[in-house]
Amino acid sequence: MRLVERRFPVAMTSTAPKVAVRECGLPVSAIESLCCTDSFALIRRQVRETAWLKGEGKRLAVDLGLLIGERGDGDDGLRPVLVGLRRALHTGRLPDAREWTPRVASALPAELAARVADWVTRMRALTRARRELPELFAAEARVKEKVLAQVAADPGFRRALSLASPELAADLDRWLAEPARRPKTQKLLRLAKYVARAAVKTSPYSTFTSMGVAVWENGEDWADGAIVRFAPREPPSVILEPSGEWLHGALRAWLARPENLVRSRLRLNPSLVIRADKAEFLGFPPREPIIRMGLTPVVATVLRLAEPAADADGWIDPMGFRDRLARDLPAEPEQVDRLLRSLIEAGVLEAHPLTRAGLPETGEWAEIRAALRHDPHGEDPEAYRVRLARLKRAMTMMWPQGDTTALLHETAVVTRPVASLNPTAWGRGLSDLDVVRRWLSVFDGKLPIRIVVAEYLRARYGEHARVPFLTFHRHVQEEIAGDAPSGADLRTFVGRSAAIWAPPLAHSRLPRLRELAKLREAARELALGRPEHDGIQRVDPEELIKQMATWPEWIVVPRSCACYVQPAPEGRLVLNVVHGGHGRGLRRLSHLIGRVRGEAVDHPMVADEPEGTVYAELSGSLGSTLNVHVPGTRYEIDYPFSPGDRSRDRRLPLSDLEVVLAPETGLAELRSRRLGFRVIPLHLGMAAEFQLPPAARFLERAFGVTYLLHPSAPPLLRIGEVPPPQEVTRYPRVEVGRVVVQRRRWLAPAGTLPIRAKGEDDASYLLRLVAWTDANGIPTRSFVRAWQERMVQAGQDKARKPLFLDLANPFLVKVFERQIRDCAFVLFEEALPDPADAPPREGSDLPRVIEFLVELGE
Repeated sequence: MRLVERRFPVAMTSTAPKVAVRECGLPVSAIESLCCTDSFALIRRQVRETAWLKGEGKRLAVDLGLLIGERGDGDDGLRPVLVGLRRALHTGRLPDAREWTPRVASALPAELAARVADWVTRMRALTRARRELPELFAAEARVKEKVLAQVAADPGFRRALSLASPELAADLDRWLAEPARRPKTQKLLRLAKYVARAAVKTSPYSTFTSMGVAVWENGEDWADGAIVRFAPREPPSVILEPSGEWLHGALRAWLARPENLVRSRLRLNPSLVIRADKAEFLGFPPREPIIRMGLTPVVATVLRLAEPAADADGWIDPMGFRDRLARDLPAEPEQVDRLLRSLIEAGVLEAHPLTRAGLPETGEWAEIRAALRHDPHGEDPEAYRVRLARLKRAMTMMWPQGDTTALLHETAVVTRPVASLNPTAWGRGLSDLDVVRRWLSVFDGKLPIRIVVAEYLRARYGEHARVPFLTFHRHVQEEIAGDAPSGADLRTFVGRSAAIWAPPLAHSRLPRLRELAKLREAARELALGRPEHDGIQRVDPEELIKQMATWPEWIVVPRSCACYVQPAPEGRLVLNVVHGGHGRGLRRLSHLIGRVRGEAVDHPMVADEPEGTVYAELSGSLGSTLNVHVPGTRYEIDYPFSPGDRSRDRRLPLSDLEVVLAPETGLAELRSRRLGFRVIPLHLGMAAEFQLPPAARFLERAFGVTYLLHPSAPPLLRIGEVPPPQEVTRYPRVEVGRVVVQRRRWLAPAGTLPIRAKGEDDASYLLRLVAWTDANGIPTRSFVRAWQERMVQAGQDKARKPLFLDLANPFLVKVFERQIRDCAFVLFEEALPDPADAPPREGSDLPRVIEFLVELGE
């Protein structure tokens, strides 16, 4: 039975969950100021009035029908007129001059005549209001264009825009300098979309958001019951880092020049495995081919001499090694140079520059090193743009083959604590969150992958096999690339490197996948199978605990999880993301703070390793500077072309790892031949898993820690597992205790969406859009994701990224129109917490949207 400790102590100690804060770069008022408040209020009234007139018209038509039937044909000639009046009321059309006259009114009962008169009066008023609305709306929207310029003039926003969209930043500068130079409409919409991103979304991968640390304080000092108190706002420091693609390409080009061999160091490829007369290893990223080559006597000699030539950490001095090879082969120095170069180009030997801050120490890199300095106090936008332009020129000259639009990452970091938290107010929410994150293990998106990998291992190698990882990886990739029946499950579950929606499990040929489908359905039934109250499903955490006790051992509950939450009214925590913990995200933040301070920030190593198991993080940057972080584990998996910083005895080369079946769970696991222990690989960087090199991605998905909840793949909706709905379908909010596990959502097929008619003005289209959202219960503010036809292959499609939609914001409505073009489905998600509910600040600091990263576990 799985025991779940539910209560956190009120007075939290130093062992309390560590917390990071993501804070939007613009205050909530920035996005609210762009709303056409007056026009939207008129639209709201007209939508309500239209709905009333429609309903009342049908009711009046019924009453008139009864009256016409009672009157018969008569001899006053009014029957055809009354029939026309009835038809007008039923269809919502104003009666013409013949259909509604004093004579007609006098022929009706007094009460009915009064109701019809009221209906006609209100319909005429609505018709006038509709004629006036387009001009009123357009006038207010023109005013909001000026407000957009004022909001976008924020220095921090302009600096962020300089990197995100240099061309748009230049247009904004011209507009601010000369208000008459209004950008084209398309650019205004892009600018408004960036403003919305900076005001309501907490993605950390730009300076539209800043990151910092929150600390726990004594709950006895919080008489007001608040959950958070903010320190006076400190301008964040901006850190620039080169993209992994550029850095890898530029370093390879630099190392390819013969004169730079002396400024580098060598090592054997840590994936290299030698068997008989063959060598097998991983080639260069990003494709990372699995290379098998024959061993000539000369190459065998080089490999035999490499080990004794290495220092205590495995590094080889190229000049000393060249001299030794020249003596032992024997060969001329020029021949040895060509031999070393060919082995480096093949990937058998890795060459890495002698570096300072990740870049070579030679003079030609000095300008780049200087331009990458952090900015401790905020830089004037114009000066920042000049620095960026100079830096990009230097980087492009160094390696012109790369993507010049994505040369740099920037991150905004606050080094001092951003906020203090009330442990009493958070206590129950965190207790419920700990239950939720354990219960979500049944929806682990990687669990089907691990089941399929284990079944393939069992079927191909036997129950007690021990297969070198690289061999296993090669066989799996061959199965995925082929069309043999034995690889069908691997192609479905493992071959989709960026799969979001879970393929159907209920009809799988694998019994364990069918069982998992039943367990997931039971979990959904527990969350959803009860009467709703106000569109909310409320679940007692104790019910989740009881259900978890029935799970089989192969539903592995993670020992540590990083939970991204937002505080909402009534003490609730809204859950956004849950992935593996062990400091992922927090260690990246510690590294960035250390860069700003110019000193290392202490971050304790992971210390909760299960018996007979070691955690080992994937070494180095793995092709992305987003993965650079403070070390988190005693051991690291030594990964090709991505050296880490552990001593040699703490490195586990890829060639040291074997794949076996765990007797307790029947799932595949890694073991180190040298240590004799199970190895759990950890990806503790912040690059998305699908961006990892192929072998690292396979390691992480098949053997690593979990990813339990992602907003693009809500587990309770069953999207991808059942046929998509043919009409707008609502899904309730799900609350477990004080944790919102799922916001309200509405899935709308493209055919149900209101599309602008040819020549239709903005106000008229918005009127129809508001009427449609009201009819379907969709709130004024929501987040929107649009998919093309194949939802299950969403992957890296940017259309999946959520767009904040406020129907009162004319810019975002037009962005929404473009977002839904040619889409198959649109998913609306309630904006909970509403940006307007952002926690208040003291003094002159304006409320901002925030998100907390809280790590929970053993």
